[in-house]
Amino acid sequence: MNIHGSCHCGNIRFDLDWGGQPDAIPARACTCSFCVKHGGVWTSSPQGRLRVTVEDPSLVSHYAFGTKTARFHICSR
Repeated sequence: MNIHGSCHCGNIRFDLDWGGQPDAIPARACTCSFCVKHGGVWTSSPQGRLRVTVEDPSLVSHYAFGTKTARFHICSR
């Protein structure tokens, strides 16, 4: 299964090859302050491949919470 998405303006785009055809993709709510504020959820697929494309890096800031296990790309547009 291929999943495509982007930020509102399209500056940050992603393509996720899930690695199969699941009946459902499990999403889990994150309880860190960033995800609670922004409604973030996460999932994982050991067979999956993720490609992130940034058109204009100068419009992107990054955030990583305390454990540094995730790095968020935030578009300022």
